[in-house]
Amino acid sequence: TGYFAKKLKEKKCNVWGIEIDRSASQKAKKYCEKVFVGDIESEKSLPFQKHFFDYILLMDILEHLKNPSSALRIFAPYLKKDGKIIISVPNVAFISIRLALLRGKFTYQKLGIMDETHLRFFTKKTLLDMIEKTGLHIEEVDVSSGFSQITLIGKYLNHIPKIWQYRMTKVWDTLLAYQFIVVCKAKYENCSGA
Repeated sequence: TGYFAKKLKEKKCNVWGIEIDRSASQKAKKYCEKVFVGDIESEKSLPFQKHFFDYILLMDILEHLKNPSSALRIFAPYLKKDGKIIISVPNVAFISIRLALLRGKFTYQKLGIMDETHLRFFTKKTLLDMIEKTGLHIEEVDVSSGFSQITLIGKYLNHIPKIWQYRMTKVWDTLLAYQFIVVCKAKYENCSGA
C-alpha cells in the first residue's frame, strides 16, 4: 500500500512500484511515480528501461513467490551498473519456530514468520545459496532482532537495550535473527540479458 514508498519519498527518492493487488496499488500510487499492477512471476520482462534503477527493494516479497530465483533473475537487468538489490526475508530457523517444532507445532498465522500466505521458507543458508545461484554478488548480510517475538520470555528479553539485542543477534544470527537483510549487486555481465 506504499507505506515504505512513503518513507522513501520523504527522503526525496523517486519510487516505482509493482503490486499484484489492485486495491493496494491504488493506495500506493500517492507515494510512487507509477505503480504497475501485475504478477512478477508471470512476467518475462518488466515495464522499465534496462539499467534504470539504483536500488530494487524486495522487502518481504520472496517468501510469497513460487519461484523466487526466477524473480531475482528478472530484476537484475534493470539495475544500473552500481545498482543494488536489497532483500529481506523472515528466518524460519528463528528460536520461537524451532521451539514450536520441538513441541510438534507448525501453525500458520495472519502475520510474521509463519504468515499463511508464505509459499517459501528461508534459513540464512538457503537464502544465501539461492541468491548466489541466481548470479548476484552478496555484498552485505544483516539482521533484524526479534527479541519481543521469542515465545514465553520475549516480553522480558525486550527490556535488554536495542543495541545489545542487535549485537547478540549478529553473533547468533541463525538462531536469533527474525529477518535476514541482504544487499546484493548484479554481476554486470548478468545485467545485459533480457
